[in-house]
Amino acid sequence: TIQHLTAIRRVEGKTLWEITLEMDEQADRSLYTRIDQLPNARFIGKSDRVFNRHRGGKIRTVASLPINTLQTLRDIYTPGVARVCLAIQQDPQLAHEYTSIDSTVAVITNGTAVLGLGNIGPLAGLPVMEGKAALFADLVGLSAVPILLEQTQPEKVVELICGIHLSFGAIQLEDFAAPECFAIESRLRERLAKPVLHDDQHGTAVVALAALINAARRARRSLPESTVGQIGLGAAGTGIVRLLRAYGVNRVLGADRNPQALARIKTLGAEASTPESIMRDADIVVATTGVKGLIRPEWIRPGQVILALSNPDPEIEPNLARE
Repeated sequence: TIQHLTAIRRVEGKTLWEITLEMDEQADRSLYTRIDQLPNARFIGKSDRVFNRHRGGKIRTVASLPINTLQTLRDIYTPGVARVCLAIQQDPQLAHEYTSIDSTVAVITNGTAVLGLGNIGPLAGLPVMEGKAALFADLVGLSAVPILLEQTQPEKVVELICGIHLSFGAIQLEDFAAPECFAIESRLRERLAKPVLHDDQHGTAVVALAALINAARRARRSLPESTVGQIGLGAAGTGIVRLLRAYGVNRVLGADRNPQALARIKTLGAEASTPESIMRDADIVVATTGVKGLIRPEWIRPGQVILALSNPDPEIEPNLARE
């Protein structure tokens, strides 16, 4: 899909054009050769907008006040800082007034369930953590620090996070796989006297519920009286089921290949089902499986509300769902 066409410059009757495309480069690799084969065109080069915007990272740490005099330097660092350290030693609550703890969030991952990509490891998941930190900074003025853990055992993850928690006013868990994520969040909440949020559960669930309230209104349905199906019961899917039940949805169906996930939603008041049965019986369907193309167009019924939430590739593309 052509997004933009811009003339960069014209010299001696020749024009250099910049064409911005939305494309799958692996699938459309022959495009560059086909351009070169045109009688009046030559392919010069390419760049990737997404990679360009990631170059060098997306976040940085900056001072909260200008350090432009020797006195300022002496005040914020040695020797002046020693007085603040001693004051906090005497009264730890002063740390909330004289440090950035209350506006600093740890964004922590072990890379076991990154987006819909699966277990790609913490380093490969760092661009997601940086992106979340950039959103914190730009949208709500909070400093977020990405932290990568090379650990998957819940007890050891909990110990690592508890060992660094003093630097932060809140802990956000990101892209931890189920079922370990449930134990990690629960134990951290028991041990830490500060907010602990697993974004994949609660953040996704809040946004999904808001979208469903709006979709039900537009479809002239009562959300609590609708049958809602949830396909995929990992961290996000389980969180959505939990919040739907808390909101008052009477009948929630859930499907997953993992028997433990099905048992877990039963304790929340939901019913175990299959993808095919959900597509047949549910008025509203939410999918968080990470499986591209899982939902077949012929399964969709007229008037059915579909939220295919896996990314980067959904369970069904919107244009196919509307056919």
